[in-house]
Amino acid sequence: MSMSYPKFTREELIADWFKRSQKEGTEEFTIFDQFMSLWLAFNAWGTYESKEGKDFQMLSWIKAKTNLPSIHSKLMKGDADY
Repeated sequence: MSMSYPKFTREELIADWFKRSQKEGTEEFTIFDQFMSLWLAFNAWGTYESKEGKDFQMLSWIKAKTNLPSIHSKLMKGDADY
């Protein structure tokens, strides 16, 4: 007997991981769980957009081809929660 798994689009999976990262910490869902969920969403998006197979290459692509580094810098300077 084989298991049947629901089918998700890439966008649905990335959105789901991001949504999981936004949950407030509980005994079942810790800050570590939030971080891991956000990392999985980011990594899936970055790998898909960059078409790179290794994290180092994907991160290099993000630095060179997106505005995320400048967004990160602005948030580090101006958003205490960030």
